[in-house]
Amino acid sequence: MTGIQIWAPDVKYIQTEEPAPYDLFAVPLRPLASLRRFNMESALNQRIRTSGTVVLHVPGHYLYVQDGADSVFALSQQPDVLKPGDRVEVVGFPGEEGQKFVLREAVYRRLSSGEEPKAAPLSETNSVEVNLEGLLTRAEGILLNKVEKDGETRLLIQTKDFAFEASLSSTAGETVKKLPVLALGSRLALTGVYEVQSDEYGLPRSFLFRLRSWNDVRLLQRPPWWTLARLLWALVGVLAVFLIALIWGILIARKNALLHQAHAELQTAHDQLEVRVAERTRELQDQVTARERAHTELAQAQRNLMLASRQAGMAEVATGVLHNVGNVLNSVNVSTTLLRDQVRKSETHTLLRAAELLKQKNGDPVAFLTSDPKGKLMPELIMQIAGQLQKEQDNLSCELEQLAKNIDHIKDIVAMQQSYASVAGVVEEVALASLVEDALQINSAALTRHEVTVIRQFAEVPILMVDRHKVLQILINFIRNAKYALDECPQGEKRLIITIARTDGECVMVQVEDNGIGIPPENLTRIFSHGFTTRPNGHGFGLHIGALNAREMGGSLSAASEGMGRGATFTLILPVNSPVKIP
Repeated sequence: MTGIQIWAPDVKYIQTEEPAPYDLFAVPLRPLASLRRFNMESALNQRIRTSGTVVLHVPGHYLYVQDGADSVFALSQQPDVLKPGDRVEVVGFPGEEGQKFVLREAVYRRLSSGEEPKAAPLSETNSVEVNLEGLLTRAEGILLNKVEKDGETRLLIQTKDFAFEASLSSTAGETVKKLPVLALGSRLALTGVYEVQSDEYGLPRSFLFRLRSWNDVRLLQRPPWWTLARLLWALVGVLAVFLIALIWGILIARKNALLHQAHAELQTAHDQLEVRVAERTRELQDQVTARERAHTELAQAQRNLMLASRQAGMAEVATGVLHNVGNVLNSVNVSTTLLRDQVRKSETHTLLRAAELLKQKNGDPVAFLTSDPKGKLMPELIMQIAGQLQKEQDNLSCELEQLAKNIDHIKDIVAMQQSYASVAGVVEEVALASLVEDALQINSAALTRHEVTVIRQFAEVPILMVDRHKVLQILINFIRNAKYALDECPQGEKRLIITIARTDGECVMVQVEDNGIGIPPENLTRIFSHGFTTRPNGHGFGLHIGALNAREMGGSLSAASEGMGRGATFTLILPVNSPVKIP
């Protein structure tokens, strides 16, 4: 059950049951002529049906239907398009708007096509003819004005005794095409639907011509060329020419006077210019002298700047050498300390005491070894001492080998820095995993002594074309810094995770992650600055030089930490193909 709203004069909208669509046209048919005398009070809340010929239709809004000398205005939201001349049936609720008979909430159906009714001629009187309401009419007149706004074109037409407006709702393309043709003053023939305009009291006050299309406008006669406006423009042109000639004569006379005055002023300016040229020449000579002196001072300043730059570069190279060699010397110092401790704790003194004891029993060593309780233990003691000495020899050999390797690394660092100071580092094919293992080996003593667990997460990556020693120094610095961070956070397991992987682009990365003391957020942007360090004995050169070296190799150095006590991660990214050409 659905409801619709029914309108009737002086009656409020009420709800009623909406009939099915196929029932609407079952209402008895009423001719348009009888609708004029229709008693709406008796048909309250009832639909009526009528038929006629369409003379104007705006789909989704309204349509005018004419039958002979009568017409009806139907309000309908039905989107079906009708053409003038179509024969239709319309069903709706009757009503009035002023003097206009209206069918509200109307629906319609097309019966057939045909020709539109013959247009009735418009009366020459100035009165509003209510009987023409909604009928197709024709009129002639002079175009006084034309206005196009919001898709509606309004034409003001002057007939013999009065003026009226014609309205057309058209597209922008039609308006642009037709408006220039309709010059003001043109005589036009119009065909349209006569629509009475009522005042606030419902009384007719004027009428409007509703045009259906531009085909309803026919040009009868163009406006005459020689008009009052053009005559006025011609007079204005003649007056303008006269004024221009008068002004031109005045200007010529004044120009002659000005030329005489300018000539005198020019002579005076010429004399002053000669004096100024002489003064300017002296100023230019002084400027040339000053410029030559400035060039000399600039050349000297450039030489001093080059010398200062060279000294700064030498200082930076020296700083790098000292820092890199210092890192390796720490490992050398650890190995030396271990060797000294092992030599101090050696079992050679036990062997010496055994030898002295045998010397004391030199008179009868056989009896001592076979009869004396201490002598019986002597062979086992010698075997234990020999085993301990063999173990000590193995440890000393291992430490000496590591010490020799560190000393060779110091030589490589010095050679690398020397070649860097002259030309550039040597770019060669390097396996990244091998470099990581070398860095771990150099720091192995410190990592073992501090009980650091090393976890390797190595993925397959391409061979790199890089400077081996620069990358090695960066990795040594990473591992050493991680070891210090783990020392300052002794609780729990000390864990060092080293990851090798390939990035999204043509690069590989090495990440060194620890669960140490971490880095405060305010220091993350400062740790790569020259001289910045948080360790009491640190110097702040390692990460700075490492960042410079990574940038020279086409890579980058970065650090990340979630805060104090949350560990830190250092990442080195290097390109697979070095931007530096192999010499």
